[in-house]
Amino acid sequence: MLAKYDGSDPNMPVYLAIDGDVYDVSANRRTYGPGGGYHLMAGVDAARSFATGCFKAHRTHDFRGLDDAEMASIQKWKNFFKNSDKYSYVGKVIHPPIDPKSPIPEHCDETKRNAAKAAQGAASAGKAEL
Repeated sequence: MLAKYDGSDPNMPVYLAIDGDVYDVSANRRTYGPGGGYHLMAGVDAARSFATGCFKAHRTHDFRGLDDAEMASIQKWKNFFKNSDKYSYVGKVIHPPIDPKSPIPEHCDETKRNAAKAAQGAASAGKAEL
């Protein structure tokens, strides 16, 4: 349902969600609407992309594999929208559970992607030794 509020229809509001909280960002349609720098965040809960900056690849609410700094970034953005005079809270989006067996989204930053793969390899090697 959230997807229809992505700014494609100029007669409808533009919504985005972060960690389940939905906000009306229509007041800044130039930024969140089609052609705007943050348009990929409209109409979805792209909480992960707020942390990683991977706007195309991380249009998801899946937090698995994020480090403390990335989680702090999500909290910072949640506070930004919550305390904004410009954007209003609309409600909650109910997500289906993330399948723990599904792959963790790969980071768009090569250095972070390689570090995550190395950490996963080390964790797998540790399990094999048990």
